Amino acid sequence: MDTPSTNTVAAAAALTRPAALPYTLTPAFATNTGPVVVLMSGWPDRPATLFASLLGRLDAAGYRTALVELPGYAPDEERPLPPRWWGWDFPQVIAGYAAAVQAIQKAAVAGQVAAGGGSEEATNPSTPLPPVTFVTHDWGAVMTWRLVAAHPSLVRAIVAADVGDVTGMSTIQVLFCALYMSTLAALFVLGGPVGDAATRGLARLLGAPYPDAAAARMNSFYYWTVRRQVGLVWSYLTGRGGGRAEETGLLGPMSQRSVVPVCPTMYLYGTQKGTFQYHSREWLANLNARPDCQVVPLNDIHWLMVGPAAAEYEAAVLGWLATTIGSQGAPVAPAASAVASLNPAVPVSKTSAPAGEGKTELGNG
Repeated sequence: MDTPSTNTVAAAAALTRPAALPYTLTPAFATNTGPVVVLMSGWPDRPATLFASLLGRLDAAGYRTALVELPGYAPDEERPLPPRWWGWDFPQVIAGYAAAVQAIQKAAVAGQVAAGGGSEEATNPSTPLPPVTFVTHDWGAVMTWRLVAAHPSLVRAIVAADVGDVTGMSTIQVLFCALYMSTLAALFVLGGPVGDAATRGLARLLGAPYPDAAAARMNSFYYWTVRRQVGLVWSYLTGRGGGRAEETGLLGPMSQRSVVPVCPTMYLYGTQKGTFQYHSREWLANLNARPDCQVVPLNDIHWLMVGPAAAEYEAAVLGWLATTIGSQGAPVAPAASAVASLNPAVPVSKTSAPAGEGKTELGNG
């Protein structure tokens, strides 16, 4: 009887248990003693850039901050990007996200930053891992809602911007989403210099603050969203049913029909988008009815943390975190040194991480 080869078994395991998403422990993670805050951005951004200003203030307030990258977003990612050719599907991303957060939790307990520095040995298995607070935007919010639903013990609180339950969309909004998502999905399949250039052009058209960082490899979530929706339509037309309940929303896997935060939650969104929102009124009402949640509308569009309402965004987030999870360290104020350490001009030191952990550290300059 033939037995699967080691490579075959390893490949199958990679599909169900992918390596941790790449994550970064900031310098403040080692020096601060406050609660752990994990930041994740969305398309086509990287958290170190999009959250640079907020990150400096979080560090100055004593929080231990860490950044988690979506798959394919880090240009210097050395590990193979996907466990298969067409990128990471949503369940694989959630598994990799959970692995990254658990590694960050262990580093927090061990009090160590250097990868491979004995975190596993220094952490007593009986020591409970501290739940973390998430600050997210766009696809980072989508993945965090799903992560928390699958692993509620990981979360202490959530700050999400501009993507909520993704239901109750108008016909015009659905058509617009179908157009730009299909375009990005096609560019992901196309890839190469042409796919990258077209993705950057679309990022500029949509108003992304850092369009030059966009690349076709970042579009895998749109590919999977369109693929699932096409599959649902085909199943409906052929009488095979409409797919799993959590995937039958207007945007398929992006829809969060059952999103009910299991922890204190702050949700911020831009009012300049009018009715073009990624949340329903009912969802906002449910959040507003809870004493541990807060909804904050801001006079902005989508990228709240770098737009006209950036100062209001930061003040709201910092104030809510201080009253919800507390903080330790210096008074909340801009921290030039912390922000400078995230400047692309400052070398980023790559370190060897334990197997399955995509860890980097930001240099102090």
